[in-house]
Amino acid sequence: MFPVALMSVFHATRIPASIRHHQQFPRCTGGSPMNIFSRYPLRITIPALLLTMAILRGAVSYQTYNTAGVKLVEKQGVDFVDEIMMRNQVHMNATLRIEDMERLKKEVALLSQSADNGEVTMVVDEKKRIVSASNPAWEGHPLAMSDISAEGKQLTTNLFDARVSTPKRKIIFSRDKQIIYAVAPLFFGGDPARIGLLYHEYGMQPLKASWQKTLHREVFFVFSLSLAIVMFLLFFLYVVLFRRARRVCETINRFGLGENTARSQLGGADELAVISTALDKMLDLQVAAEKQIRDQTLLLRQLTDGLPVLIAYVDQDACFRFINQEFENWFYLKPEQIIGRQACELFGEKNYREISSHLTQALSGKTAEYEGAIPIDNGSLRQFHATLLPHFENGSGVQGCFLLAQDITQLKQDQEQIRKAKEQWELTFDSILDEIITVQDKDFRILQANKAASVFFDLPRDEIVGRRCHELFREDDVPCSECPAYAVLQEGKTHAAELYHERLKKTFWVTMSPMVSENGKFYGLVHSAKDITEFKQLEQKLRQSQKMEAIGALAGGIAHDFNNILTPILGYSELIAGILPNSSPERGMAQEIEKAGRRAKELVKQILTFSRQGEQQRQLLQIHLIIKEALKLPRSSIPTTIAIHQNVVDCGMVLADPTQVHQVLMNLCTNAYSAMREKG
Repeated sequence: MFPVALMSVFHATRIPASIRHHQQFPRCTGGSPMNIFSRYPLRITIPALLLTMAILRGAVSYQTYNTAGVKLVEKQGVDFVDEIMMRNQVHMNATLRIEDMERLKKEVALLSQSADNGEVTMVVDEKKRIVSASNPAWEGHPLAMSDISAEGKQLTTNLFDARVSTPKRKIIFSRDKQIIYAVAPLFFGGDPARIGLLYHEYGMQPLKASWQKTLHREVFFVFSLSLAIVMFLLFFLYVVLFRRARRVCETINRFGLGENTARSQLGGADELAVISTALDKMLDLQVAAEKQIRDQTLLLRQLTDGLPVLIAYVDQDACFRFINQEFENWFYLKPEQIIGRQACELFGEKNYREISSHLTQALSGKTAEYEGAIPIDNGSLRQFHATLLPHFENGSGVQGCFLLAQDITQLKQDQEQIRKAKEQWELTFDSILDEIITVQDKDFRILQANKAASVFFDLPRDEIVGRRCHELFREDDVPCSECPAYAVLQEGKTHAAELYHERLKKTFWVTMSPMVSENGKFYGLVHSAKDITEFKQLEQKLRQSQKMEAIGALAGGIAHDFNNILTPILGYSELIAGILPNSSPERGMAQEIEKAGRRAKELVKQILTFSRQGEQQRQLLQIHLIIKEALKLPRSSIPTTIAIHQNVVDCGMVLADPTQVHQVLMNLCTNAYSAMREKG
């Protein structure tokens, strides 16, 4: 968890507050002084935009109004020409009915004067001869001789060529729409068959010129009004917006240069005041955030410098960007001698080759761990364990890696001591060959076993570990009822008991001791089982020997008393036999009493020999005589179903203790009798 926490704190403090005016708060200044729009974006761009919009508005209005006005002028011209043609047609028809040519000329002259634009007016009879015209030179000449335009001639020709009884007035524009051509039928002498025409040309230039002047005045007025509005908006923006915005911008510049108390503090309730208030709050938050970052940076420095772990940060170019105090202590270098240098430059080519693969792995996004050693001043090596953790930036991949290295020299030494102690303990544990020692948990599951246990159960140690004690000893799923482990678990003290194994026919002395820490926490049980079968047999033999010794002592006392009894019997039997004559039957009885007494004396002598105690005294003796004498004693105690056959030869003189030889023979006879179990 420590590397993850370190990465998060380092990431939060990786931009120092001292460089905020270079990275977070660019100054509110323009670019090149020649670029006026980037230097003064608001006070020039906005008015220029408004002025451009006003010009575009005037241009669009001019085009729109001009098109609509021309159409209106043209319509008015057509209506005007149609009106005068209709009135003059009526007047001239009345004049032609009475054939008053002078009056007709006056009317033509009057029509020409009303136009006042130099256009042509003429009356043509049914023979296409000009009767009257605005140009007197044309009078009396054919229509084709006149100087009217081709469009006018075509219009008159169309009227004459029309195959209708009553032709109608017709008005058309010239191709450039600068002249209106109009014709109207006239009836000469009131005869409908004599159809002539009134031809009139009306120029539109004066009307259109007048309209253009009016339009120019209106467009100029609109443009002047728009320009006035732009100037007013410029003044308004300068007073209300630009000046206050400049104050906000200056506040940002001052804050970016390190003046933490710089605030705009604009009054009012407009949008710029709201922005100013929000900016001031943001600056307050920024100051607080920078203080927090400084505190976190200091905390990070104190934390990393206080840890007995080497900590460093390496960027993608394998350059060191951050180190702690432990790094300086390891390499005996100052931070300015490390920061910015590449790993190969700092460690050397040889040492760098040993770690380059791990560094490449970390910079590719995978955690790397390795162990190594570096020399120190006293000529020894500092062993360390290093971990390289990749540093990921959101959306930018791996930006570098964190190096965490811990000095494990003492750990390695401790591990070596522990290994030696463990090896020594295992040797000691396994050197106890006469006891089966196991370490068990509270469920009697074996955790460790010595070599004697492996030999006793004829199983590898791995197969013993994990099995329960009663499963190995008794091949039973239920623990032994007489096992002292229950008492140990209840009382927490060592208990021992003698257990007999029915299947193995062996007796074990079982000792159970609790494994308890200093604070009383229970860890397990130490189970020791020693095979005491042979010891029990020796103990039984000792008891038998003690019994035999007691019996011998008792027999010795009885033999002395019996000797005291036999002494008068033998004495008096010898006296009686000596007194009685040889032929006397009583003499034979006395002699039998003497023989029986002597046999009893020999028997007592053997008992005394068996029960005699003292130091061994070896002497020359004939051992075959001792054997024959010893075989007489067990005869009385052995059942008659068992026969004793003797084949004793003279083996010469032997240096031995007669008592011990007698005891050996008695033991052999006793063992032979016990083996036969009274069956013979």
